[in-house]
Amino acid sequence: MRNALIILLLTSCAKGGETTSSGESSQPSRQIGANLPSDSNSIDFIDAFVSLDIQDFRPGSSSGAILTYDNLTFRPDESWHADGSIRIGEDQMECSESGHWSMQPATSPTVATVTWTVDAGSCSRSSGIELRAQVSILEDGEYRVQFR
Repeated sequence: MRNALIILLLTSCAKGGETTSSGESSQPSRQIGANLPSDSNSIDFIDAFVSLDIQDFRPGSSSGAILTYDNLTFRPDESWHADGSIRIGEDQMECSESGHWSMQPATSPTVATVTWTVDAGSCSRSSGIELRAQVSILEDGEYRVQFR
């Protein structure tokens, strides 16, 4: 009975890190949303894009209000979320927004046009607002956003 328990424990531990025939670890690739492009440039872009640490990002201002996302994250399942604040004059209010995003096929592993849509939020913007930008992934986690 003791031998059966040891074999069971060893078997369950061995399943955690599968290796290929060459001895390399085979990690499952990141699952991306069904509506995102699946060509190699786009897959490389998506992997880098969802890994970005986007802070202090201003998605645009309207009617004198300044919206700043303290943290903005894009997820491979085509969703995004931002926490930040909206400032009107001297008054500032914390807020958050979330929604879905899409992209055109990437022109390179580091450049693509991305569109994100607000589905819900407390930043005084209506759901359905879309932002479209060309996003360039630079070195060392840096990025450039050019609104379209």
